[in-house]
Amino acid sequence: MSYSHSVITELRRKMSGGFETPVKLGAEQRFVKAMPNSHNNNLEEQNIMGVDNIMSFWTNENVKYVTTKFFDGDITHVTNNGYYILFEQDYHEKKVPSDFYFSESSLFLPEYSKSGANFKLEKIDEKGNRIYSLVLDDPENYSELSRMYTYDSANNTLEINPDFQIIKHDFLCFRVDLSNNSDTRIKSDILISEKITSKRIEDSGKTIVKSQIINYLE
Repeated sequence: MSYSHSVITELRRKMSGGFETPVKLGAEQRFVKAMPNSHNNNLEEQNIMGVDNIMSFWTNENVKYVTTKFFDGDITHVTNNGYYILFEQDYHEKKVPSDFYFSESSLFLPEYSKSGANFKLEKIDEKGNRIYSLVLDDPENYSELSRMYTYDSANNTLEINPDFQIIKHDFLCFRVDLSNNSDTRIKSDILISEKITSKRIEDSGKTIVKSQIINYLE
């Protein structure tokens, strides 16, 4: 078994009078370098103490923005290569108009390619209006998370199960232009990765949250 074997943590070259100073291989955190522009000595200290950073917060149209620059706030302390910068956008409080709405006696619904339903053209009236009906597909052909519309025959009700809604969006970048202190992304920022956090609420009341990370350096 793998856990029964020793892990090599250093190498030493034998000389005529003994051994040279060992070269650490980084199997332990204290032998791994800390983040660039950090005043920690190693990764172990970084995990305990945290990292140098400066954060900015603001809200615009109910979207909360947080920008974290990973250095101590003094640009003269930054290496010539640049620094990491994290842009966060929180949509928890944003009021987004619903895709579903009533107008007089009509219910307006969005059509989804994997909704478990489709809209069938019934006729075109004398004014040229296209009249559609909602046709529910066989629910056995769709997974539980992909069914937008279902019909509850026991209660004679149409159930609407919206897809995941984005609640948070994060962008990790590397800023190379040290002359620009913008708290928003600039053209020269190198996009490293993106994280999308979304959620949906099922009819049972269960909340499902998923995270998707997109790596742009692959």
